[in-house]
Amino acid sequence: MEKNKNFQSKIINVTFLLLIFGVFILSIFYPKRAYSTTENRFLAQAPKVSVDAIFSGKFMTDYENYVTDQFPMRDGMITVKTLTELAMQKKEINGVYFADDDYLIEAHTAEEIETEQLEKNLKSVYNFIKTQSEVLGQGNVKLMLVPTANEVLKDKLPAFVSDYDQGKLLDEVYNELKANGNEAAFVDVLSEMKLQLEREPESYLYYRTDHHWTTLGAYYGYLAFAKSCGYVPDVNLSSSTADVDYTLEVVHDKFYGTITSKININTKPDEITLFHKSVPSPIEVRYDMMGAWGDSLYDFSKLETTDEYEVFQGGNHGLVEIKTQVDNGKKLLVVKDSYANCMLPFLTNHYEEIHVLDLRFFNLKVTDYMKMAKFDEILILYNIPNFATENTVFNIR
Repeated sequence: MEKNKNFQSKIINVTFLLLIFGVFILSIFYPKRAYSTTENRFLAQAPKVSVDAIFSGKFMTDYENYVTDQFPMRDGMITVKTLTELAMQKKEINGVYFADDDYLIEAHTAEEIETEQLEKNLKSVYNFIKTQSEVLGQGNVKLMLVPTANEVLKDKLPAFVSDYDQGKLLDEVYNELKANGNEAAFVDVLSEMKLQLEREPESYLYYRTDHHWTTLGAYYGYLAFAKSCGYVPDVNLSSSTADVDYTLEVVHDKFYGTITSKININTKPDEITLFHKSVPSPIEVRYDMMGAWGDSLYDFSKLETTDEYEVFQGGNHGLVEIKTQVDNGKKLLVVKDSYANCMLPFLTNHYEEIHVLDLRFFNLKVTDYMKMAKFDEILILYNIPNFATENTVFNIR
């Protein structure tokens, strides 16, 4: 019996060593990838060796990311891991909740959001709102921090899930703005979305497979913005008395977003819907001050790529300039992340010009750009988890 146990132990050890050695050899010769079409992101590459990087710990962190991203047959391993953990009846896998009604909802913890970066970003934004409100007038600088699906669709989350309370953060932001006399800057998107869910509990406000809100979700963001500005929105989905009639077009019915890539298994696809004016108003659009002016905020060629959400403006750009047929002399500056992309078309009925800055791709300070182009109103629009971690918000100064 003792010999059999020793023999079995040796077999297990040899098999384990062969597996480790095999993976090591495979990792050397396995082709390295620059981009993952499944995850829709660039993959980490081999870090450069330097004394500073080694002693600071950066080299080991970068190398760990490199090994993780370039692991042989990584996509297949993600699938196997997901299926295994689903068989174990886990409700949260790789930072994704398997929620009701086929929703995949990203988890966001307090450790992720309540960071030093969030405090820096809030301080920068508070100072910007204060100084620019003194120049443009109270209520002409707006802050719209958009909650993500794990806040708005809490009822769909698995039982006993403890996720970060984004509503509490929004209350703190409102109270801080109010204490400084800038409460008019706060755009209450969460309340608007909750009201809609009370009216229609199954409203399609967020994609099931992606971290963005849908065009319908963005509509309620636009509605909240319009109310805070004191003007009547040009379309009211719950009324036939809207100033502008819209038709809804589903341009893609097999959209698999960024969250799907984290689990890499078959899920129910999403639909991408565009809101079209029944009587279109011509617009002119230019991206990054390059090339000729276009005539649409949509890039339909992106529907044939792996990131169909880029149908909105063809993705993210450092600068987007929009000229409309509205003759009121009003110019709006939008400082944003990708959540703004599907909301921009709703704004074109209210401003003669709209300029859009994405600070991840725009290197000037916002105030320097404002000196070159005078604005009447400013909207700062980010989703909360991205705002909490984005390290380019300081350029809003």
